[in-house]
Amino acid sequence: MTEKERLSELREKTVLTDTEMNELMQLGPIGEFKSGPNLFTLGIKNIDIFIENLNEGAIISQQAFEQGFYIETISLRLQHIELYLRMYVVIKNKKGKVIDAETDKRMFGNYINECEILGFDKNLIAEIKYFNDYRIKAIHKYLLGEIRHIDLKEVCLQTKGLDAKIREYVFKEFA
Repeated sequence: MTEKERLSELREKTVLTDTEMNELMQLGPIGEFKSGPNLFTLGIKNIDIFIENLNEGAIISQQAFEQGFYIETISLRLQHIELYLRMYVVIKNKKGKVIDAETDKRMFGNYINECEILGFDKNLIAEIKYFNDYRIKAIHKYLLGEIRHIDLKEVCLQTKGLDAKIREYVFKEFA
């Protein structure tokens, strides 16, 4: 079997062994696969549940928006953005710092500030800060009368796709 045929065979499989995955990475064109940080260095406790939740998250967020659950939409968007900010912190810090799932108590704003210090794109930082200002109003100050629920729809519309923009930026940074 030629390398091209083997590559085609491996790509058609829905489940690969570790050995097959390594072979696929070797046979594939340069740049087809990207490596990232070890997921445990991001503070992830259970990789299987993480992958399941990551795959469901965007779908659930869209469903929440369509049903008018804007606080839920913002909360899910926050979790996606925070994940990518965590990746950036782990990739860019020069001290080899990891994020411990048990002891890390940083809040979202701390990740924003740390990413900004580490050189994160300034325009994206501005968008994240805008999102975070409204996230705080939605999650922490909604019942205090800081914002109406219907106003959160506009926030959701204005920040739609922000998590994907951040993901793409972070992935390019460690490509």
